[in-house]
Amino acid sequence: MYKKIAITLFLAVATLHTVFWLANEAVAAPLDVCPSGCTYATIQSAVDNAMPFDVINVSAETYAENVVISKSLTIHGADPSSTIVDGTDTDSVFTIEGSIAVTLTNLTITNGNASLPTRFGGGIYVESADVTLDNVIVSNNSAISGGGVYSRGGDIIIRDSRIMNNYVSTTSSFASGGGIYVDDNGSDLAQVLIINTAVVNNGVYSAVSAGGGGINSSASSLIIENSLISGNLSLGGATIGSAGGIFVNGDSDSVTKTVTIVNSTISENSADYIGGGIYATNSAEITLANSTIVSNTANTLGGGIFLGDNSSASLRNMLTALNSPQDCVEGGGFFHSHDHNLDSDDTCGLTEANDLPATSPLIGPLQDNGGPTETHALVENSPAINAGSNADCPSQDQRGLIRPQGFVCDIGAYEFDEGTKFAYLPMIIRE
Repeated sequence: MYKKIAITLFLAVATLHTVFWLANEAVAAPLDVCPSGCTYATIQSAVDNAMPFDVINVSAETYAENVVISKSLTIHGADPSSTIVDGTDTDSVFTIEGSIAVTLTNLTITNGNASLPTRFGGGIYVESADVTLDNVIVSNNSAISGGGVYSRGGDIIIRDSRIMNNYVSTTSSFASGGGIYVDDNGSDLAQVLIINTAVVNNGVYSAVSAGGGGINSSASSLIIENSLISGNLSLGGATIGSAGGIFVNGDSDSVTKTVTIVNSTISENSADYIGGGIYATNSAEITLANSTIVSNTANTLGGGIFLGDNSSASLRNMLTALNSPQDCVEGGGFFHSHDHNLDSDDTCGLTEANDLPATSPLIGPLQDNGGPTETHALVENSPAINAGSNADCPSQDQRGLIRPQGFVCDIGAYEFDEGTKFAYLPMIIRE
């Protein structure tokens, strides 16, 4: 079911953008932006003069701009390493508003600052628009909500990208979504897909309370595939800091908020209160499949996953281990094992016949093991090898390696390859 949901969302949004492109492909030649010799020297001037659905090609250069978009457009950079849009620490780098479809590719978006009480989204602010980020780096931005990306009411695809080193800081309100903040906007429901992407080293800091160092989601649907959530931090000052990695807020409204995480790694995130890896509340529904949640920490409860207020998590082929102080905590929520799961401390409610509770996973450190994002390799003789269910197994692992390599799918985000063996080194849990 979770694979069907992911594919349906991806195809629906991708088709929408394709229709826009095909309907307008022959309208005009692309608009070119470069420091000299082009019609436009700034991205904003090209945006202002573009017709809806035009394509803007931006050459390699650093552009000191705060770009406002209110029409459907595609903006192509040369490469994230060379086409850089710098917000000069004065406002959101990109502001995208209205019932439009915008695609940004091959760019770095950096040094945005949306710190005023009425401004959000240091790197990118989105209101009711459908936006695709493809091969984009969003880094070193800040805001009072959504340090890297803030989106309300639009469908968002983030693909082959890095959301890194962004932060939210406030002294008087709830700090949320250091890397990404996504939410519905009244009846305008948000559907979000994050694929082949790293959300790393982001943070939220508040003297009041904080949640979602990496991602804060109140969207009706969030799907994360083949991605890494790591090194994110939630600090709530003298009160509450929750969800170092991902905060899922069901909002207690009439729309059930769902999160599906497949073939992904959530590792080395930290919260100074509860839910180091994931914190879900207000009847949120989470599906976790063939993912690895390890080495996350919380100072009080639920280093790996904390479920509160009637939230639920369904586990399939999951590896949840080595989190501190516990892998899983039911704080008013419920875990449902669908068999073939592993935890290291018997806290995730693993009671099915092929579950592996209180089992050491035998995994390597978080590192580049191939593929678009870092993973924890299963080492030789890991109990997770050939311990999954083929019925629930994706066709590839997080790196893109075909599953299964043996007769049976492995547990977690990493599929063991007999041709590549790793020595086991005990992992150190940070206190």
